[in-house]
Amino acid sequence: FPLFFQDLGCFWPGILPGHPLYPVKMLRDKIFDWFIKDPLKKAEYHLLMADKRLNAGLFLINKGKPELGESTISKGEKYLENGLSELQKAKAAGKDITPVLGKFSLATLKHQEVLGELLEKVPEAAKTGIQNALEKSQKGIQRVQELQGIKLEEKLKGGATPPPPPPPVRRTQ
Repeated sequence: FPLFFQDLGCFWPGILPGHPLYPVKMLRDKIFDWFIKDPLKKAEYHLLMADKRLNAGLFLINKGKPELGESTISKGEKYLENGLSELQKAKAAGKDITPVLGKFSLATLKHQEVLGELLEKVPEAAKTGIQNALEKSQKGIQRVQELQGIKLEEKLKGGATPPPPPPPVRRTQ
């Protein structure tokens, strides 16, 4: 598989599940998570963890460990769900979630793309787990759309008009 997350900053996942030091890495991540109190920052952290887990899962599948890879990917999609919950908390607290919501929108679509391609290439033993991760990712897309829709409805209630569609992209050669 090519590296899917170069544009998101994920290249090498580092220590992978199955390595003797992996529990130390997980403990470090949980400690970082515990210290982040701002829901917007926590949402960004969970998004980073989701991307890292998906990338690590891809590496594991490429190394011939599809069951461990699908388990890692599934945990990554759980981070994505948790991040969206943190985004909802931030929104409820009156914070501007627009920039982070854009990141989640891009990430959930990228996860769908990667998982869809991966589903066709993994052995039968890992297909169910990848399919479940794909469904979680689809729910993530729906939650992002709900957050975007709620935001647009709130603007419309205030008397504002919806923004115009973006201009078409022109390619120069």
